[in-house]
This record gives sequence, C-alpha cells and structure tokens, in this order.
Amino acid sequence: IKIADGTLSDCHGDAIELPYEGNRMAVTIGSDVYGLYMPEGTVVDYADEGDISLSFTSHTPQYLSIAILPATDCLDEYAYYAPVVPRATTVDWSYNETSGIMTSSWRIDSENLNGDANLSVMQGFLPHHYKNSITKPSFGDITYATPRGLMKIATGNEFVTSYSFSGILPWFAAPGTHDNIDNPYNRERMKQIITDYAKSGGFGADTYWGGKGLTQMALYMTFAKEMGETELFEMCRNRLRTVMEDWLTYTPGEKQRFFARYDRWGALVGYDTSYDSDTFNDHHFHYGYFTYAGALLAMVDEDFRQRYGEMLRLIAKDYANWERDDHRFPLFRTFTPWSGHSYAGGLGNAGNGNGQESTSEAMQGWGGIYLLGVALGDKAMRDAGIFGWVPESK
Repeated sequence: IKIADGTLSDCHGDAIELPYEGNRMAVTIGSDVYGLYMPEGTVVDYADEGDISLSFTSHTPQYLSIAILPATDCLDEYAYYAPVVPRATTVDWSYNETSGIMTSSWRIDSENLNGDANLSVMQGFLPHHYKNSITKPSFGDITYATPRGLMKIATGNEFVTSYSFSGILPWFAAPGTHDNIDNPYNRERMKQIITDYAKSGGFGADTYWGGKGLTQMALYMTFAKEMGETELFEMCRNRLRTVMEDWLTYTPGEKQRFFARYDRWGALVGYDTSYDSDTFNDHHFHYGYFTYAGALLAMVDEDFRQRYGEMLRLIAKDYANWERDDHRFPLFRTFTPWSGHSYAGGLGNAGNGNGQESTSEAMQGWGGIYLLGVALGDKAMRDAGIFGWVPESK
C-alpha cells in the first residue's frame, strides 16, 4: 500500500508512528481517508518505496479490510463491520395483487473472520431504492456521493424495499371526437393509415428489425380493434400471426426467422442476428419486441396462445429467466437487480465496460414480460416483469 503522500492516524486524528501494532488505522491521502483493518496484534511497518508491510502474528485468518471513510472519526464505527465478509447475496420478490405492491427482499449471507457473533454488513443503497419506496431500509447518518445521487448506508443482513405498481395498458383506446380544438381526430384518416399499413407494412428478417415489424403490426391490429374495424383487424392479425409463426417454428433448410438453442451460454439466438446479438448483445431489446407483440396477439387469438405460448415463454426466459431452478437460462441475464437497470453488452467491453444504450427498449422488454404473463395466465412471469419494471422505471 503506497502511503508516501499520506499520513497515518487513529480515530481521533492523532498521528501513528511506524512500526505500529494494532488492528486499525486511518490513512489520509490528499482529501481521501481510508480505514485499514487487520486482526489484533498485526504489526504494520514501512517497506520499500513508500509501501507499508503487514506482519500477522495472531492465529485468526489473515486479512486486510479497507474502507473509504467519510472522516477519521468513523474509524472505530467501521471496525465493527470490517471483518465481516459477504459470502452470498440473494434477492427475492413478491407481488400483492390486492394492494398493488411489489416487495423486494435482500439477504446477505456473511462470515466474521474474527469468529465474533456479529454478521451484519454495511450495505449502500442508491436513490432508486429509497426515494419512492414505501418500505425502505433503516439508514444511519453515513452517506456517499455518487454520479446517481446520494448513496445511503444501512447495516444488517436483510433489507426490504417496496413500490406501488399500477399495471400496464396493453394498448390505447380509440381517440374521441372533440369540437373546438386544433387538428381534431379524423377517423377516416386514421382508418386509411391503418389500411395502408395492413397492406404494405413490412417485417425485417433479423431479430431487431423483424421484432420492430411484429410490434408495429400488433399495434395497428389493436388500433383497428378499438375502432371496430373488424376487416382491418383480421387483416393485421393474420399478417402478424403468419410472420410470428415463422419466427416461432423451424423448417429444416431455412436461413432466417427462427431461434436456435445455444447450450454453452444457456441462450436462444434468433437468426438473422444483428447488432452482435449472436454474442448476446441487446437480447432484452430485440426479444422484448417478440414478447410484447406475442402478448398482444395471444390476447386476441386463443389458438395462437395455445399453440405458441410455450415458445414465447422460452424467448422471455432468455433475457429474464425468473426461475432459479430452470438451469437452461441464467437468472435475469440482462438485469442487475441491485443497480436496478439492465445491461445491453453481451460480453462487456474491454475498454469501457458494459452499457445500456436504450432505456426505452429495456422498459419495453419488461412490459413484454408482464403482458405476456398476463396473456398466458402465468403469474410468475407477470411478477418477474413487475420486479424488473419497477426499479428500472425509477
């Protein structure tokens, strides 16, 4: 540890001279204060080129725990949690249909390296965890500034957050007719727009642009339904179902509009690929179009729902598998529950890390999971959609 430009002190800010025997010290480098925690009896001394060395003399596990301290007078407070190591973290979720509350429960399994009874950890929480949460952890006075807002600290092993969820409309009602407004709704014009699209609307052959085409046709189908235009509704529904069935089935020899199992990475890859989707980029973007369009079609076509619901469930599980015991797919492939948002990069980026890129398509992915769960009568899928939708929207 380089301390050539820093100073060593105790919790009162009094200087510590090396060699020093103890279990904690503060290192101040510029405006930053670090807490160093070791087993009792550890000897700290200078090493070469401004480093310090640690000599462990006790029989407890040898460790060095480092914390970024708000100030040197927090050194002793942090010492209580310094030897506690998180060994596993688990999040569970439950949705109460009556109250409309989605509750997330966080559990941390830990080990105290000193063998003491305390197993509590210091856990940080970002604004989306607490700003609009009905239930939230009990926070102390310690906070940290982050690019996403104030991170608050709570201690313990189990934490709960909960949010209200008001549902998602699958589609909009037809506009009403109002007088004395500029550019009023023109039913005939809208009918003509739907007619033109029902006849000539296109579908791409890759999972991204193909998915967009499915969703657009599905929306036009719902517009026609709300307007009572039965012939246009059937035209859109039939075109949508034909292409959707092509995607959800495979005929030997075909080169596009099908999904293939990728065992090594526990995935489905749709062909044609685009935007590096074959390296697992953007699956919640691409496949969110399929779950959304599939949900809308399943809501108005019972035969389609019966025949293809299971294949749509597999597509949903590729990016948002909600069942821990389903080992065909990783749990929530694209979603990091604590951060509260998805990631788009399938393999990451060596230079810049991972990214999200399109929050709107991420939200559509959750909406697709929710609506498909509703359409299939699958409450576990529905609740997984709510679990992702709530924090990502915050």
